Amino acid sequence: MRRDAHIELYWSFAIFGVIFALVSLLFGDIIGDWLGGVLHFDHFDFVSPVTVVGGATAFGACGIFLNRVFDVEGMALLVSSVLFAVVVSAGSYFAYVKPMRKAESSLGFSIAEMEGKIVKVTVPIPADGLGEVIYKSPTGILNFTAVSFDNVDIPLGSDAIVVRVAGKHLKVLAFQI
Repeated sequence: MRRDAHIELYWSFAIFGVIFALVSLLFGDIIGDWLGGVLHFDHFDFVSPVTVVGGATAFGACGIFLNRVFDVEGMALLVSSVLFAVVVSAGSYFAYVKPMRKAESSLGFSIAEMEGKIVKVTVPIPADGLGEVIYKSPTGILNFTAVSFDNVDIPLGSDAIVVRVAGKHLKVLAFQI
């Protein structure tokens, strides 16, 4: 392979990575909506844009760097660049992708999940009006407006159980342990 030809290969990978990063930063959500999640691989965490494109960019950058700075060529340059790309991809997977997948699944919340949960009354709930309750979740304390399910006053500091979610309000019953 001609010296210029393999350097063009490394430059192509490096430029592709930079362009992909800029396009995904600026237009990532729009493109994702257009494709309808076609490129979303839930069952292959390691096949993510961060790991694949990061590895490709690292491959190109390493090839350029080793060739320019240390005058490495041929098979030694190719092997070194591939090894560096694998290390960068694995590092980005374990340092960023895998922890973020866990964080995404633990932070998601839907008010519909509140049914059956035990809450604490922070603003007394009158028989025919609104009060406030809090729920201590693993991610923090959540506040909700609440109404009495059976039209009975529920005093401040009481525990209550969520019977139903009605729009933005929780319908709760006084709960005693």
